[in-house]
Amino acid sequence: MKTLGPKQIRKATILQIILGVSVSFLKKEKPSPHFPQIGKYKILSKVAKGEGSDNFSLGIYINGTEKVFIKTWSGHIKDLRYYSLLNEYASNKLLHEKLPLTLYAKDLSTPESKELILGAHSISLVSEHIDGQSLDELPIGYQKETFIKTWLALQATTDTLTERERMDFSHRTPLFYVLSFPLLFGVFAFFHPKKILPALLSSIKSVSSLKNLFKQKMVVTHRDILSRNIIHVDGKNFLLDQEKMCIAPISVDALLIIMNPALKDLHTELAWTFREMQNNFLQIYLALHMTISTRDIPEQCEHYFNFVRKPALLWRKN
Repeated sequence: MKTLGPKQIRKATILQIILGVSVSFLKKEKPSPHFPQIGKYKILSKVAKGEGSDNFSLGIYINGTEKVFIKTWSGHIKDLRYYSLLNEYASNKLLHEKLPLTLYAKDLSTPESKELILGAHSISLVSEHIDGQSLDELPIGYQKETFIKTWLALQATTDTLTERERMDFSHRTPLFYVLSFPLLFGVFAFFHPKKILPALLSSIKSVSSLKNLFKQKMVVTHRDILSRNIIHVDGKNFLLDQEKMCIAPISVDALLIIMNPALKDLHTELAWTFREMQNNFLQIYLALHMTISTRDIPEQCEHYFNFVRKPALLWRKN
């Protein structure tokens, strides 16, 4: 095994992302093995993770008195998760450096990304170990406040970036969402043929919101702000799992937060807070993507599809 330096790590190209997505769809998910030793670190305990993470093994490792958290991808063919791990390393290093420069420095941080270790058919991200409470263990009012502050902190971080640093992030521009929509809809149609007609009708109607989408500010976007990805320690929150982080339209994170089925109890308040982020095209795009991702969890799949079939549901007042 060898350690990769920052200069050896390149963000994935569009072609690599497309190939990675294709491989991910075609290959069968297999649990990734836990290695007893990775570089100088020996395993202390295994860590379980939620759905969609079979291609990663997670564990707490130790080197002398130093505890670290290691996320490992393994496989013979590079898929989307391989590139997402590279993205997490690069994005988190920038975020960890830039958050202290914002007004939210006392509220939010990230674990330090220490190194990437390359194996024969694996790559491991070594990060600072954070031991605390998951956000979903805390009062619901505090959860709401934390989601909003996290969204605002990422925007503030965007303003600290140089032009070169902006280029170090992957970009998901409005044009990207428009051009990739036919492919996304094709995949959706393959998995959900009975849902094609209502999805198509809603998609056609949403075209009128494209003008608004192209006017949106581009900001640092997490794309996976979930309760389980925020750890609370001594009055401060740590944002985890920067695998999907990129620069994207400002409403992306807001829409994903509101649509999250785990936040049903906060729906009305969050929808009101983020009401200026409404964009039907982007909402349908993201909801279609989540409908595909949760296809093996019927209740969640139907939850997301409701926001495709009837976009106004997202902004309803109970």
